[in-house]
Amino acid sequence: MIVGYSIFLFFRPQDKFDWSQIRPEVKDSVVMLQQNYLAYGPTGINFQFSKGYFTREWISSNMTVLEAKILVSYPTSAVRWLSIEHIYYNDNNYFNRLRPVLIKDSSYILIGGGGCVSSTFRVCDLVKRLSSQEILQ
Repeated sequence: MIVGYSIFLFFRPQDKFDWSQIRPEVKDSVVMLQQNYLAYGPTGINFQFSKGYFTREWISSNMTVLEAKILVSYPTSAVRWLSIEHIYYNDNNYFNRLRPVLIKDSSYILIGGGGCVSSTFRVCDLVKRLSSQEILQ
């Protein structure tokens, strides 16, 4: 059991991720995002913007579509979701081709909303919400 736990601690799928087509500044921000959660507004008791919020905003505005397409396969669901969002808003044709695969992604993601409240969503449910927004537009 100790050996299994040691392997779990030292082997992480993201360590084997191919970063060759990702710029170093985007890579650093993605690694930082793993240590936080996705925040879409002020969080905490004081309603302050967290590192997760600023990191998400920076990645969203600086990531290229090619980098987003590569990061969709990243092991951490928060990074995958950020990439999916980026693709949805910047390359809708690719999003539509990717949708059948994304609908099957049942991994969970923690999203900070406002105050002390955060929500847990499955990636597939968020993709369905994006898809329904497309129909309403």
